[in-house]
Amino acid sequence: MEKIKKIIKSNAFLVPLILFFMFLVMITSSANDAATNDEVPHIVSGYSYIKTGDYRLNPEHPPLIKDIAGISVMISNPSSRLPGDHFTRPINDQWAEGDQFLYKTGNNADSIVFWGRLPIIILSIVGGYFVYKWATELYGKKAGLFAIFLYAFDANIIAHSRFVTTDLGIAITIFINLYFLWKFITEPSKKRLLLVSVTLAIALLTKFSAPILVVTYAIIGIYLSFFPKKYKNGSLTFTRFFNAGFLRRFFGYFISFMTAGTLALLIVWIIYYIQTINMPPDIFVNSVEAGLSNNNPAKQLIIVMSQNNILRPLGHYMLGFFMVAQHATGGHTSFLLGELSNGWWYYYIITFLIKTPIPSIAFILTSFIFWKSKKEKDNIAKVILLTPILVLFGFAITTKINLGIRYLLPIFPLFYVFVSFLAERFSLKNIKDIIRGKVSFAGFFSIIFLLLVSWHFISSIKTYPHYLAYFNESIGGPKNGMRYITDSNLDWGQDLKRLRDYVEKHDISKIHLDYFGKANPKYYLGEKYIEWSANKKPEPGWYAISATYFQQANVYGDYQWLKNVKPYTTIGYSILIFKHQI
Repeated sequence: MEKIKKIIKSNAFLVPLILFFMFLVMITSSANDAATNDEVPHIVSGYSYIKTGDYRLNPEHPPLIKDIAGISVMISNPSSRLPGDHFTRPINDQWAEGDQFLYKTGNNADSIVFWGRLPIIILSIVGGYFVYKWATELYGKKAGLFAIFLYAFDANIIAHSRFVTTDLGIAITIFINLYFLWKFITEPSKKRLLLVSVTLAIALLTKFSAPILVVTYAIIGIYLSFFPKKYKNGSLTFTRFFNAGFLRRFFGYFISFMTAGTLALLIVWIIYYIQTINMPPDIFVNSVEAGLSNNNPAKQLIIVMSQNNILRPLGHYMLGFFMVAQHATGGHTSFLLGELSNGWWYYYIITFLIKTPIPSIAFILTSFIFWKSKKEKDNIAKVILLTPILVLFGFAITTKINLGIRYLLPIFPLFYVFVSFLAERFSLKNIKDIIRGKVSFAGFFSIIFLLLVSWHFISSIKTYPHYLAYFNESIGGPKNGMRYITDSNLDWGQDLKRLRDYVEKHDISKIHLDYFGKANPKYYLGEKYIEWSANKKPEPGWYAISATYFQQANVYGDYQWLKNVKPYTTIGYSILIFKHQI
């Protein structure tokens, strides 16, 4: 019995249990999710990279997440194949090729999607372990358990851990890189600098938002130059060449971070060389022509780089980066609070407030009240944790890509470690004292802490299995989400299989579908599917309309015949069902 108590107290039992429970939730909740919009091109792209060594598909995203999904698909289903005209199709015809690969070449689409998602789910579990590890090293085992609990039951983390997209990947790779950066700063060594370099390269190979780390490193380096850290062990790279003081610290961090960045870039170059080894130079030039506008300042430089075998892989990385930058400045039409626009500066603020669990917001606000610490490693960690959050929010406010909470996903693991020290103030003994009539601030704090933790858990479980459509209680939960924001916050095409089940259960012979998604309706609905759009004249029958298209149509004045009609039901909060009679 004593041995069991020790195991529980050490978290050797609880941490694996929480992660295993999270794994089951992710696996089972995603089982009936159809391929989301971005998964269709990501899966076929990753498979094509591994199979052909040709990077013509989806250059606007780095390869890592697509590669691991492609490897998983290949191992699980070696009979799956690319469309026969893969090398003759138009440049970056990723949507059509994904549709062909998943739904029109005799493959089992659901099996491919399942195996493609599995590595992302595992990556999320790895991220949870590092959340626990960092919080534990900072504040103790109780803090570590609290941090991993917040992470494992965050509906947004769960939602995007189940899809073959780059959003969860960049959240985890940025977090792990910053963990090793903290380890390096607290005790510099060549081994730790190498770990910073490798994890930085992994982040750069995951998503083109990773360069926010460059800004983060610069801010952290400047902070540490003005507020010196006292080293007990180790020293910064090349600092022996400078006298003690500001210059020694400044150049120490500058050279150390530049070394890490250079090594990371070398790794990126090697991976891109392997990825593009069989890609003809003329195809790369065509990709540049198709992907970048003529007024893009980097276009001609990248074309010149394409003519050099050594520079071509880095040119391909630059192509993807500038494609994303072009999209960020050009914008994307989005829905917010009954309006459509090409970008609101406050979009992500509202999204954060209504998509983040209320207990998480409460813990974040509370942590700023008690965040002062005399321990040097705590204050350095807080700077490392908070800086990328501020940088990411800064970019979010200025960008015109208003698509969803997924773009803010990297902040959640960082926040959960940041707030984890609050767990050290919690004690069951203090709650017992309150029950016995011994009133104290510590007792009330512990009660509120326990209530918020319970709320976080219950809210997450109640959302099952519709985690993508999670909205907090401030707006009434998922059922009211479409009134505020749509797209990947709510509706990413994930409910097509659930629509199929509804149609079969209610013996509906034909259904008009206006579908915001890239999964193939014909694959799931067969002859029952009638393709539909808002500009068509209504006819009698059943209608299924995706929430994103329904809200866009309302703004434009379409679907007037449904204006005062209450839907029969809503499939997974994202597809509205109507029956129209003339």
